[in-house]
Amino acid sequence: MRITLQIHDNVVVAIEKIKGVSDSAIELELPQGSLLFENGLNLKLLRKEAEKVGKSVVFVTIDDLGKSLIQALDAPLPRDFVPKEVALSTATVKQKRKLPSFPKISLKLPALAANYKAIVLAMIGVGIAAGLFYLTLWKVPKARVEILVNSQPLTKSVELKAVKDASTNAEKRIIKGMIAQTVVTEKLSLAATGQKLVGDKAAGKIKIFNKTDAEIKLKEGGEVTYKEHSPDLVYKLTGDVTIAARTEQTPGDPSSPLIPGETTVGVTAADIGDDYNIADDKTLEVSDYKQSELVAQTDGKMAGGSSETVSVVTQEDKTNLSSKLLEQITQGSQKSLDAKLGNGQKRIAGSEIHSVVSEEYSADVGDEIEVIELTQEVGVTALTYFADDLNKLVDELVKGFVPDGFVLSSEQREVGVEVLGNTDSSTLSAAEADLQVTLKTLVVPSINEADLKKELAGKGMPEAQRILGSTRNAKSYEIKFSPNIPFFQRMPQSVENIELVIKKN
Repeated sequence: MRITLQIHDNVVVAIEKIKGVSDSAIELELPQGSLLFENGLNLKLLRKEAEKVGKSVVFVTIDDLGKSLIQALDAPLPRDFVPKEVALSTATVKQKRKLPSFPKISLKLPALAANYKAIVLAMIGVGIAAGLFYLTLWKVPKARVEILVNSQPLTKSVELKAVKDASTNAEKRIIKGMIAQTVVTEKLSLAATGQKLVGDKAAGKIKIFNKTDAEIKLKEGGEVTYKEHSPDLVYKLTGDVTIAARTEQTPGDPSSPLIPGETTVGVTAADIGDDYNIADDKTLEVSDYKQSELVAQTDGKMAGGSSETVSVVTQEDKTNLSSKLLEQITQGSQKSLDAKLGNGQKRIAGSEIHSVVSEEYSADVGDEIEVIELTQEVGVTALTYFADDLNKLVDELVKGFVPDGFVLSSEQREVGVEVLGNTDSSTLSAAEADLQVTLKTLVVPSINEADLKKELAGKGMPEAQRILGSTRNAKSYEIKFSPNIPFFQRMPQSVENIELVIKKN
């Protein structure tokens, strides 16, 4: 039977695996780098222990060192050899062995070494104390300083001009303007207003009678007219026709009755409508001939004529549809354009320019359709500016109105922008626009918070109170400590632990 060991299996584990099988002949496979190869005596011990339980062991491995150790197994095993793994696990192998005894060594250390442990403990204590001191002075203490200052309202209006691609200039009161563009595509449908009569032409056959003594030829398209209807109904010949001359009923007898020449030909109504569906045996006149010369008569009923009024597209329909859709896009394009703007970018209302890029109609003029649809693509351009540029420019323009020792507050600030429009005195276009900007804010005392924190850091209460009491334009102040230790009230050493709050009255 073959037993395969793992790379970290020691002698104790290997012996247990050998004992756990019933076969007496065992092939023990050791992996490359096995822990048992650290000492060749391990293999000898394994074989010896196996023999004690009546089993023979053959070692197999691909490890070069292992192969050498297996070949050296015939060397005698020291009688008192016990590997470390077995010595530590005698309860597992259920064998008791006496470990070899070693001579006791006694070393005399210097006196300093005898107190080594106490020195180490003392150093640890010093480190802990230093850490606590660091936390006490730098990390743990926090202070909140609230300073109440008097604020003053400030309202000021200035006129500016936004100019496309210009540089912001406070002296010239110009703010940089930028072009924003987008394309809007929308559809709109309107009913066609034109009307048109459509239908089919009546058709049939007629007989033409020639009462003259000469043959008569008529060309295709020649007209015959039915005049018993108002208005007259005109029909056209569908082909060339020749009508023979009249003949005598009895040839050679001058008193014999005359028989007209006769020919049948097809005709089509000159126009559409069911009025042309006239009955059989109706008399028609032949154009350019008197009835005493030629006369026509329907040969059967005329049929197939019909008509109806339908809606058609007119040029006016297309023009109106284009105008209405452009107006619709113009009214709603601001939303699409604003969606294209960057963060803080503002559109100047009224500066938009709309231009039709393309139009696609669902029908053309004259098409028989009840509703016409237009897809219109419109380009939108407008003048814009950035709010940050405006705020900086306004602050620069109104700084002359800020009292000495005060600054503009960043809170409770309202900036209103009014577009002056396109008049004799102002301009509004996609290139430039005149604006009136109104700033409503507060001016507060100028306090350098960073410098004040540095000045307060690490100070005791009397000194901190002196510093805060001498702060210019400060009406009152309050210091709150965390944690609040009655007998240890000092400002934190770290400025990061000092919170400075400026409150306006």
